[in-house]
Amino acid sequence: MNDDVHSLAGSLAVITAVATGIFSLWCTVIAFTGGTLPLLGWSIEGGVATGLLWLFLVDPIVVTVGYWLSIVIV
Repeated sequence: MNDDVHSLAGSLAVITAVATGIFSLWCTVIAFTGGTLPLLGWSIEGGVATGLLWLFLVDPIVVTVGYWLSIVIV
């Protein structure tokens, strides 16, 4: 067990990571199918090209920012 991190900080980091993962997955599905992105309000038509662009370009950025946010929390 890691005693360097307080249990509350660790729990918040896990919650942040899970929320980032769910948000990223939700946005990726919308990028493939089309619709309005949650929290951003962007409306996209969707499609294979848009989904792949989101999956390989935008999604890693979203996950990285979520990772940084969880580090700041810890």
